[in-house]
Amino acid sequence: MAKLTLVGLPIGNAQDITKRAYAILENQKSFLVEDTRNFKSLLAHYGLELSQYRLESFHDHNKENITKLISKMDSGEDLFLCSDAGSPVLSDPAFPLVRAALDKGHEIETIPGVSSPVVALELSGLPPHPFKFWGFLPRKDQAKKTWFGELEGGVTHICFESPVRMQATLELFFKENNTRNIKIAVARELTKIYQNVINFDLENLQEEIEKITFRGEMILLIYIEPDSKNDSNSSNLKIKELASSYIEKQTPRNLSKLISSILGGRPGEYYEQLTSKK
Repeated sequence: MAKLTLVGLPIGNAQDITKRAYAILENQKSFLVEDTRNFKSLLAHYGLELSQYRLESFHDHNKENITKLISKMDSGEDLFLCSDAGSPVLSDPAFPLVRAALDKGHEIETIPGVSSPVVALELSGLPPHPFKFWGFLPRKDQAKKTWFGELEGGVTHICFESPVRMQATLELFFKENNTRNIKIAVARELTKIYQNVINFDLENLQEEIEKITFRGEMILLIYIEPDSKNDSNSSNLKIKELASSYIEKQTPRNLSKLISSILGGRPGEYYEQLTSKK
């Protein structure tokens, strides 16, 4: 059976490439990449001859594209997938292809490299165990408010946010959570020349926000001090509310929210399982 290889690339500093990843770039000539221009720039940086490479853009969840790629694997062709930076699975659309390949019995290989959530966690000074990585935050304020209200205490929550929305997101977060003991870290431009991490809490929010340059790749880390009694009461109340909503209107979306509150995980994951056609 064919193999899908996920190649981890540097997140900012090109010198962070691993020997295994470089060997893949040097010896393989056909790649699925997030952005062909960025990938060519990386190849040029390493002095690799661009004319030798055949690149195919892979940056969305188009089912027809995935079907085409799985057909290639079915015929025995190995695939090599890279994102612009970091792991192809964490913030980019590799997962549907990985899942489809596994479902057809193909092998998955990974060439691991630098991970920006882990780098941010290391630099933040926030408790590393346990932590949750959420990917990109919702764009809409109401969806963010819902997400903010569901964050549990005693966990460091890590997520990506656009630099054009980060300041408004921070202000909205503290507006919704001004009664909880919270520590925040904002990490930007990790491993690059202008890398910096700003730590703050509610008391010095405005003062610290003024120190942040809202430009470049940014990661938000949130740690809420645990309050077992309040968290337990809040969780029980939330489950009761979600159960009432489901009893009142028995929809897959309401059921997915209830299951998520009981078992953990994201409601969207359960919604997809409930509504997918077997």
